Amino acid sequence: MNGQWIDVAAFDPAGDGTTDDAPALQAAVDAVSPVGGLRFEPGTRYYVGEPVEVPVDTVRRIEGNNALLLVDGTYPALRLVGGKDDHGAAPRPPNQDRKRREFNTVVDTLQCSSVDNDYVGTGIELVQTFATRITSCHCTGLEDGIRLSDINRNLIIDGNHVYDNGRYGLFFDDVNLHQCNVYGNHLSYHEIDVYVTGGNHANYLSTARESRRSRRA
Repeated sequence: MNGQWIDVAAFDPAGDGTTDDAPALQAAVDAVSPVGGLRFEPGTRYYVGEPVEVPVDTVRRIEGNNALLLVDGTYPALRLVGGKDDHGAAPRPPNQDRKRREFNTVVDTLQCSSVDNDYVGTGIELVQTFATRITSCHCTGLEDGIRLSDINRNLIIDGNHVYDNGRYGLFFDDVNLHQCNVYGNHLSYHEIDVYVTGGNHANYLSTARESRRSRRA
């Protein structure tokens, strides 16, 4: 990846799992300019009292290093936001320019949960993204593990552990979504592992995932 790397430690988050680190983490995200990546401290626990919003045309890679984001309300720990506000994914304008700016943004090895493991909040939410990849992440103890909202295109969700969340593992929340590959994930111990409501969906491929419908199965 061309561009600068920003270490969140440079913005002095407490990393104790109780102090609200959302402002420090958001400052780290906002410091990525014009394009680059974000690194979390290995194994550190960050409580976030509001979503950390990540523009995917600026922050092209997030290295979680098994850091843990903790929530305590009905919001996502991490919200990835792109510029996909129209339909279609064909390789022509305006998608040609969007491909240059957003294509293959990657989030890896990030963990998300709730403060008391009490099944509230969402781990990672994707809104209006184009060709984003979520890989090797772990979402547990939340209401929903990964949520897709609004319009998204050309997503890859692979190699994640989405386990023991109170409602849905992967939630297609009234989303307009085409070209989505979901493979090699472990999804289990939810009310429903993959839940779809409303929206418009095409070219969805799901393979090689271990799945159980009931958390008590």
